[in-house]
Parts: sequence; structure tokens; C-alpha cells
Amino acid sequence: MPGNDDAARAIQTYCDLIADAVLDGLAAGAAAQGIDLGASEAPVEPALREAVVVEAEAAPAGAEGAAEELVAAEAEKVEG
Repeated sequence: MPGNDDAARAIQTYCDLIADAVLDGLAAGAAAQGIDLGASEAPVEPALREAVVVEAEAAPAGAEGAAEELVAAEAEKVEG
């Protein structure tokens, strides 16, 4: 049984092992059915990276508005 300091690392290891087993099972099942794994759809990962870039570009505009609100609130505290 892992100690408290190793608990998070142990849980991560168990999750990785289970995920790898599931992916291996899916690949084995697809290969048994004769599906060419190389002809699979394009990976979704590039689309996810593009979405993250779009969100990252949008965040500064919202952050500036929030920063302006904080500055205004601090100014009211100082004046009032």
C-alpha cells in the first residue's frame, strides 16, 4: 500500500496502466476485424491544439477587462 506522499503518483500509475490496457484491447480488436490502423482517421490532437491557441488568444482580452475592473474597485476604496 503506498504512503500518503506516493498516493497521487500511484493513482496516476494505475490510471496509465488501465488506459494502456484499454487502448491495447481496442487495437487488438480492430486488428482482429481486419481494420487497417494506419488508415484510421486523422488524429484529433491538432484540432485540440488549435482550440487551445484560440482560447489563449481570447483570454488576454477578458483578463484586461477584469484587470480594469480591479483597478477601478481599488480606486474607489482609496477615494472612499
